[in-house]
Amino acid sequence: MKKFAILFAIVSVGLLTSCGGGEEDKPKKDSGEEQMDLEGFEELDLSSYDLNITISLPTKETAVGTVKPHIEHEDGGFKWFVTVGPTFGMTIEDFGSESNLVERHKERLAEKEFFHVEYLKEEGNVLLYKRLLKYDGKVEETEKKDIYFVFGAFQIGNVNYIVKSSEEGLFKPEAEELMNTIKSIKVKE
Repeated sequence: MKKFAILFAIVSVGLLTSCGGGEEDKPKKDSGEEQMDLEGFEELDLSSYDLNITISLPTKETAVGTVKPHIEHEDGGFKWFVTVGPTFGMTIEDFGSESNLVERHKERLAEKEFFHVEYLKEEGNVLLYKRLLKYDGKVEETEKKDIYFVFGAFQIGNVNYIVKSSEEGLFKPEAEELMNTIKSIKVKE
């Protein structure tokens, strides 16, 4: 009986591993990188706001219906504020010909002596990180430890732009949505 139980356990483990009992297969792009899941997102054209891109924003449902994106931009200005409901928001800024914006942002974060930065994801031109208070070289335990920040960059012609979360940060689900939003940016021809 003992031999039968051991044989059954070995066959079970073999079947589980041969059936792909590990990670789910995610769709891949031709280049081999993971494809974004934009289910629950809606594409928005920002051309009428002097920004020649389309961007996919998460749809937010409330008891009275779907919340529409709100865009603030001053004609001729260099900043765009995009929000969807009370919890999802970002700022887009025109940085002209300045380059290496993601690397420069990481350098600025490293110079902040009062913050400890923990990078969670870095995918191409987009960062997802946590920023925690640091005092006397020790990371402080605070209620803000589960607040996340997103920073990314894109280019239209020779003009470089950044996209970032607010200084208050986001909760993880909104931060991941913002990361997908930044990766979804398409420059219009």
